[in-house]
Amino acid sequence: MIDEDDPRADDPREDGWDRRCAQVIALAMDHGFGRLVAGLGAVRADRGPDGVRACVVGGFGTGRTHLINQLAGSYALDEAPAAVPRAVRAARSGREPDGSASLDNSWLREAGLELVDTPGLWGDDGREAAEAVSAALGADAVVLTVRAVGGADLQERGLLARLAAQPGGTVLLVVTMLDEVTGDRDAVMERYRRIAEAAGGTVEVFAGPGGDLVRPRWPGNLDALRARLTDLGAASGRRRTRDRRISAALSTVCDELEALADEALAPGGTGEARRTGDLEHRASLARWSVVRLEVSAERDRLRAQVVARVSALQTEILDEVEQRVAEHTDPKALWLDELAGELHSRMTGRIDEDESIIGAAFRRDVLRVAAELDAIAGPRPHLEVTGPAAAGDPALADGSGAFAEAAGRMRVFSAATIDTLGGLAGEAGALLTELLFGAVVPADALPLPRLLGDVVQPRVGGRLIERQRSAVRDAARLVLAGYVAESVRRGDDRIGDLYERLMEAGEERLDAWWAARLAVWDRPEREAADWRRLRAEARHLRAEITKAADRTAHDDEDGEPWNPPAGSRTGRAGEPG
Repeated sequence: MIDEDDPRADDPREDGWDRRCAQVIALAMDHGFGRLVAGLGAVRADRGPDGVRACVVGGFGTGRTHLINQLAGSYALDEAPAAVPRAVRAARSGREPDGSASLDNSWLREAGLELVDTPGLWGDDGREAAEAVSAALGADAVVLTVRAVGGADLQERGLLARLAAQPGGTVLLVVTMLDEVTGDRDAVMERYRRIAEAAGGTVEVFAGPGGDLVRPRWPGNLDALRARLTDLGAASGRRRTRDRRISAALSTVCDELEALADEALAPGGTGEARRTGDLEHRASLARWSVVRLEVSAERDRLRAQVVARVSALQTEILDEVEQRVAEHTDPKALWLDELAGELHSRMTGRIDEDESIIGAAFRRDVLRVAAELDAIAGPRPHLEVTGPAAAGDPALADGSGAFAEAAGRMRVFSAATIDTLGGLAGEAGALLTELLFGAVVPADALPLPRLLGDVVQPRVGGRLIERQRSAVRDAARLVLAGYVAESVRRGDDRIGDLYERLMEAGEERLDAWWAARLAVWDRPEREAADWRRLRAEARHLRAEITKAADRTAHDDEDGEPWNPPAGSRTGRAGEPG
């Protein structure tokens, strides 16, 4: 049961999820498959996401970036043809140092939304397309953009079907550039609704902006889509996202229990299953070894990238310091008033950027490991947190039991690093000011020219200035070396910790599945009736879970159904505004 202090405790529907979770756990435990449900406790304890991540994907020229800019109400992200997205980037409210667009946008902030832009699909660079699909599969909602004219080819329909088959998510199909349609626009929208229905799931269809690069010709078309995204980002929408994740996790366990029962009841009995399973088990271990090597290589590449980035910034800053010191007439004032603070600000800013890079790379590798587990041990929508390495760590687990978006959950690392480096900057600044500048600027330096006369003054003053410049260069090198060493150490530790937990959780998941299958083969004395009962109860529970998820899918906090506004799959294509 959930904590009494949790506001969800007053929601009667929470008792239903608690009951179903307890039933699934009891069913697995009764049949000796407790390891399969080890992660469900974390799933139930989750309070849901802090916001909703909506990922926009589509082919080249379908208006992905343009759609985000129009929804955000500003030219936040560069659009083609001036710039074609080559990496995953986001538009969100607040400060973000990772190259994403930071907006003072009340709609994004109040709705708790993050709009993610992605590279175009089906281009020459397969890695870019893979990153786009990975971002989509890891998002709370996916917006697939298609052109009104000539869109929805076989590739787009295949992706739509794949997205619709993912449990626990929302898929929105947005038809862009309706201004290019010369005929009946309503007929075009109706055709896309039929395509969405054929894809399965609950795909919703919306009209998007026109093809104008700066302003949409029909701004009213975005009202329905913006309302739907607002609903997803609201508290009720986040609760529904969490409910979908819970139902997906419970359904996965039911599917696995049913699969185990089917294997035990298969023709030929457990003897034949055991012989086949032994071969599959050895093959899975070999494949997992390859996965470990590949993920380790990605981890090392990420470490090297962090080192290269911080070293490049160090070189860049030192070059700038050299130029500014050479041009400044008062090096001591330059250090105290400008450089000391700038070094701290720029290096800690780079640390935040590196966090986002680490998080993005880690998300991709989580999805990769999950996909490998699908291939090795059968389909499962989430990489569950089942092992002691991952249990109880909120930095790694989200509501589904999947690994969380690491970039948004490494604030502890950032704060600790900035505290350390901030102290270093303060100590170094005071120390260098006292030792270096005190040594090169004697107490009687100011009256010295008056004693020696005007002829000696320029020469002596010039020497003192050069000594100060040398001291500033030494100070910058010393402080930057400390920043680099500390940030590299922290980044290396964080990367190592994340990837170690990832692989341990993956191995735990794989071991749990094979332990369950071995248990099936090692129990020849179990009656067929027991396996039939397990299969029947698993099917019954899964059906109950599916019905409950359907009932709550469009409920708001007051229990009222969500009514799609005009322009969605029940509305008409927008008219010129």
